[in-house]
Amino acid sequence: KNMSFFEKLKLAFYTICRPEKLISFRLAKPDLRYTREANFTLKYGVLRTHQNMNAVTIAYDRLCEQYAGFKPLFIIENAPQCEYTNMHASSSYEILDEEEYNAQNPDARDFPVAEFRLMLSKLNNPEYKTEVSEFYGKFSLNYPDKLKALEYLNTRDYNALDEDIDVYLCPCERSTDVFARMIQGYFADDFEPEQTYAFILMMNERFGFEFIGIGATLMLFYRRENLSDDKAEELLQELAKIYDTPYDAIKKALWHSVFGSRKTLVLPFAENIEDTVADEL
Repeated sequence: KNMSFFEKLKLAFYTICRPEKLISFRLAKPDLRYTREANFTLKYGVLRTHQNMNAVTIAYDRLCEQYAGFKPLFIIENAPQCEYTNMHASSSYEILDEEEYNAQNPDARDFPVAEFRLMLSKLNNPEYKTEVSEFYGKFSLNYPDKLKALEYLNTRDYNALDEDIDVYLCPCERSTDVFARMIQGYFADDFEPEQTYAFILMMNERFGFEFIGIGATLMLFYRRENLSDDKAEELLQELAKIYDTPYDAIKKALWHSVFGSRKTLVLPFAENIEDTVADEL
């Protein structure tokens, strides 16, 4: 829709000074077969922020405050493809059958929660565990268009965020757990689900980033305080190895996010990162 000059001015003012004003939620209609907790896991609602990253992190903090015992997961880009690849990625693990589960637990009314917990226990199973060092260089970002895309995704909010962001509230304690709600890693050249999970754990345990969003290609990480310069260097060195890209090239692309005042970092688990900003390159 066309915005009037006044609306554009207001939007610009909010973007710079009052990003919380950009937040609106459309709550999902509850499925009466399920408990409140299960409905939140199934889908909490849709967030709109005028594709503003500060507003997204404010919404995240508010949801964490409002709903103790839950952690939010935002689907930041290409939700249909994200759900489709999640379905395929999940099918390689044994999954619960809803009818069978309900027959065994007639009063539970919490199938989505049981499904989420089962997937999380699989991800945490030592049998599946892997370390990032085991998949260094699985794909490379060392191409001009991929590096440019990485920079754009971390400096232009509208490149990394869709207008509508699906929100899941997962019944868990740690932000890293929410990956179990939407595991990714279906295509051969991308990280496998346990590799993506190892990456998410590394970002959290070593560098203090919360995992708050995922899409068909990208992960969104959030840190309330800036990294120290030493930690920022260490992170860039690690990313250079993971993405098989010279340190200087990674540093140039992520300079603003790692050393600047930005609190978020957008990183790919899939190698086709340039497709997310195709119109811009």
